[in-house]
Amino acid sequence: MILAAGMDARAYRLSWPDGTTVYELDQPEVIAAKAAALEGEQALCTRVAVGVDLTGDWTAALRANGFDDRRPTAWLAEGLLQYLDEAAVGTVFERVDALSATGSVLLYDVVGKTLLAAQLLAAVRQSMARNGAPWLFGTDQPAELAERHGWSAVVTDVAVPGNEWGRWFAPAVPMDVPDVPRGYFVEATK
Repeated sequence: MILAAGMDARAYRLSWPDGTTVYELDQPEVIAAKAAALEGEQALCTRVAVGVDLTGDWTAALRANGFDDRRPTAWLAEGLLQYLDEAAVGTVFERVDALSATGSVLLYDVVGKTLLAAQLLAAVRQSMARNGAPWLFGTDQPAELAERHGWSAVVTDVAVPGNEWGRWFAPAVPMDVPDVPRGYFVEATK
């Protein structure tokens, strides 16, 4: 289940076990643009694209497209949370939890609140806002997003060697050092 799938092409480029269904959720106009861009291409699994607004109620649309919430699901929320306000982030996590059977996994990245407020990103934030994609949400307690719903979460700093892949601007600082601008990767299990 890829939330805010955008132009993600995992369904087309990765080898999937037989019987795998990849659900891609995004705004209807994004789903339409992706369908046009990938016309004639064959997914390597069963791919179900669902056009929804993730800040609204998308559970019925998901079920109407064959989603079975009795089976464990692997969820991916990559590059999404910073664009939602805090209430919408909470709603997304509530819905993911309600649709997840025991054994489900949720992978997400999140901008640290300290990073979101950092002066060094002021120009980036201003540019994103001017282009209609303001960064609205960040947290320095990223595990709590899943843990408040009973999930177990493991958090990794984006800057840790092996994670950063040239994307991070500064060396890793131990997680117990407060007030350090960070990005986080989280793996949560139910």
